Amino acid sequence: MDEILIMSSVHCWNDVRMFHREANSLAENGYKVKVIAVETDTAYTGKHCRLNVETIQKIPLGKRYKVWYRFYHIARISPAKIIIFHDPELYIIAYFLKKFTNKKIIFDMHEEFPASLLYKKIGKYKLPRWVVCFLKKIEQRILPVFDGLFFAEAYYKDIYGDVCVQGIDVLNYPVLCKETNNLKVDSDVVKLIYAGALHEVRGFFEMLELARLLKEGNHPFSLKIIGPGSNRLIEQGQEYINKHGLRGHVSICSYMDFDLLELEYQKADIGLALLHETPNYVKSLASKLYEYMSYGIVSVASDFPLWKELLMNTDAGITVNPMNINEVYYDVVKLINEVPYRKQLAKNGLKAHVNAYNWGVEEAKILRFIQQLET
Repeated sequence: MDEILIMSSVHCWNDVRMFHREANSLAENGYKVKVIAVETDTAYTGKHCRLNVETIQKIPLGKRYKVWYRFYHIARISPAKIIIFHDPELYIIAYFLKKFTNKKIIFDMHEEFPASLLYKKIGKYKLPRWVVCFLKKIEQRILPVFDGLFFAEAYYKDIYGDVCVQGIDVLNYPVLCKETNNLKVDSDVVKLIYAGALHEVRGFFEMLELARLLKEGNHPFSLKIIGPGSNRLIEQGQEYINKHGLRGHVSICSYMDFDLLELEYQKADIGLALLHETPNYVKSLASKLYEYMSYGIVSVASDFPLWKELLMNTDAGITVNPMNINEVYYDVVKLINEVPYRKQLAKNGLKAHVNAYNWGVEEAKILRFIQQLET
């Protein structure tokens, strides 16, 4: 079998989709895999003999051209015949690799790149719309050089249907959990959790307001907010926690290794996904909803049509208007107080995970696609 090189200048080496799902699946199915991505506080322990990891330092965007040049050089001389990129900023490397080598190159699309830029900032400023439109045109010119595209969301096919490249859905379903409830204990303190990027539009301050209301209502709870965010945002969050006396209830962790995150998931009762209504979020199904199901966690999620349909069909959680914090509060209190109801929703989510929403089917898609590239 061919060697496969997986590269990212943005994602941590142990990124859930890139490493724990994609790279592990390929290694377990006989491929020799090398991952080159951003370092973390956790080192790879070499658990799999066919999977190697090389890390790079996290570098600000303005200096990452040095990483791009290094990645190009590594990819060009690598024995790997298949390369999988995970960042739009690596498009330019793919262009030159296709121009000067015979390597097969796949792009794993985590997000709708141009649309996501509309809500991101450089410093305090949003990108002008004309810059986003310009980058979209560049993307449309470069994507045809790839030999394949992996879409993390089904609707990406509608956006990129005109690009003359074969693309397949590789949805962000979690790996099938062997045991999910072993750390859950009956307790008066209900454990809430959020794991994902921290941002205003991802409901960061709504979660803190919810915690304030729960404390004022004397409800027994804890809330763990886990994920990367700007220093400014995290400082604002800590100020809010101190101002409202939430230190004994709420903790913010900007990074947590996946193994430790799994332990937190196994202990949690309610998972929050109070994202704001932006085009990107409304059109996509948040991977955390599937993750919550896989650990027997009840979802409290924004009432976007796709999210509402998923949670209604699986009966694994409830949807709320994230802009109406009182509505969120009353629905969460219902889950706290009505224990049998909450436990039934958790069981429903686990059943949906085992029967439909797990990584097994997506793994098979990746393997078939790569086998086609090898022929």
